Amino acid sequence: MFGIGKKKESAITLTAPTDGYLADLSASKDPVFAAKTLGEGFYIKMEEPEVFAPVSGTVTGIFPTNHAICIKTDEGAEILVHIGIDTNAIKPGIIESSLKVNDHIKKGSKIAEVDLQRFDDLGIPKEIYVFILNSQDYSINKCCVDEHVYEGDRIVELAGRK
Repeated sequence: MFGIGKKKESAITLTAPTDGYLADLSASKDPVFAAKTLGEGFYIKMEEPEVFAPVSGTVTGIFPTNHAICIKTDEGAEILVHIGIDTNAIKPGIIESSLKVNDHIKKGSKIAEVDLQRFDDLGIPKEIYVFILNSQDYSINKCCVDEHVYEGDRIVELAGRK
């Protein structure tokens, strides 16, 4: 009654994981990503090799090649950071990360480093995708699109769970 004792839902802000050109998922050359099959999100055409956490949370999954890292925020948002397109079969060492499942990470902490020259050599687009895997549970406000952003810039805000 009167909201006493109810926990107030706070917004979750996703930030740019690297410097580069921000684009809407619908512009991706990957048809699965463009169709938002994995959820709402964005991608950045990266200019720098470092990848930083777009949110704080617990690592719930990491692919052996380090190209896909899942993070669950304390508020329950499930975020996937996916580096490149068709990178699930790349050789180890092209994307470096020391993360392990159950690591707790802070927004803005370095989570991976990409060998951009090897991406060029293999014809892999230098793109980082950020998906909200459970985006249907949130009201989503995109702060910007189709512009240059810097690591740490606010990109998306998730308002309280639906």
